[in-house]
Amino acid sequence: MAISSRLTFSRFFLFFVFLLLFFLIRSNFLKTQNPEIKKYTFVVYEKQIQVAKDKWVTMWTYNGQVPGPTIRATVGQTIQVTLINKTDKSHTIHSHGFDFAHKDDGSMVSPESVVPPGGSYTYTFKAKRAGFFYYHCHSEDQQPVSVHTQMGLYGAVIIDDPAHPLPKADKEEVVFFGEVYDSPELIQAHGCVYCTFTDKHFTIDARTYPLTKEYHPIKAKVGQRIRFYVVNIGNDIHSFHLHRQPIFQVTRDENGNPKQTYVEGQTVSLVPGVAATIDAVMEEPGVWLFHCHVVPHADLGMVSEIVVEP
Repeated sequence: MAISSRLTFSRFFLFFVFLLLFFLIRSNFLKTQNPEIKKYTFVVYEKQIQVAKDKWVTMWTYNGQVPGPTIRATVGQTIQVTLINKTDKSHTIHSHGFDFAHKDDGSMVSPESVVPPGGSYTYTFKAKRAGFFYYHCHSEDQQPVSVHTQMGLYGAVIIDDPAHPLPKADKEEVVFFGEVYDSPELIQAHGCVYCTFTDKHFTIDARTYPLTKEYHPIKAKVGQRIRFYVVNIGNDIHSFHLHRQPIFQVTRDENGNPKQTYVEGQTVSLVPGVAATIDAVMEEPGVWLFHCHVVPHADLGMVSEIVVEP
């Protein structure tokens, strides 16, 4: 009887140890999958970017790309972004949407967050509310803020909330509407070069059509929901218009609950600085255009395509 009791106790003890190890491993796995702190490294340097068929422009980039990398977070996470500056001008990251301390504002009023040539700085952002936002350089070194942004220093921020998820999308696409100028000096006089048609380029993702569809090809199938995260990063008023397919603008109320509104006319207005979440439901196969519906902007290249398969 004593031996039987000891065996029972041993089995119970081993089972308890097994359960403890299982939950410890599972807990560690979940922390690895959804860490509380998410880290990014951005390096600022100049790079030649092809913006039109026969046009290359020296742009200022985060990690050699325009737009810059997308920062993605979940409500409750802390985001740390280390900025390394390899240019001859001071640069920053100023983010919309996140909560952060004054020292991480990335503007002239928080000088510790302005990164000098050859320097580095780590920004700390907290994701406390869900939504679609963006970041950009807010430095005034040698050129005003508008120049630092228009020269290519910008990117998207997406904050998800599993407790209040958006309608399920089959694909997600981040697109930036804006202008690219041949030189920094022209950015400040953007109205004056509007009619030259040579020094100012109306772009999607810093490219004009048809480079837009080559740089950022978009394909879908009938019945799929495509979520467009759209920013007007430019100095001019733009709009998002998709041919044929119905679109819905997705917003959130003050409590974070998502709401989608059918868009009459299939066009969403985008004043400078606006970020919009737009869902499109693919109903008809074919090659369909999306573009700015300030039509002269589309005429000058602010156009791209989505290929919808049956």
